[in-house]
Amino acid sequence: MDDIIKNLDQLLTSARQAQQNDSSENIFTTKIRSGIMRLKRIGEIEMAVFYENELKKIQLTKIGNRLLFGLFIVLIFGGLLFFAFAY
Repeated sequence: MDDIIKNLDQLLTSARQAQQNDSSENIFTTKIRSGIMRLKRIGEIEMAVFYENELKKIQLTKIGNRLLFGLFIVLIFGGLLFFAFAY
């Protein structure tokens, strides 16, 4: 079990670093899900729930970043339209 937890900690760190570097963290999240399933199989439900919550945080950050970027694009486009029709 300690090996699984150590690997999951490393994978979470790598996924967060990939996210900060605008790289794809998909390979890490897939491996994290696999580790969570292994924890569940050996009966470590509390630890599995902890890592599921950490994975959700990473995924929500990714969604939040995409929404923020989309909002930024809409605001710029709206501003350009405003100035185009204002003059």
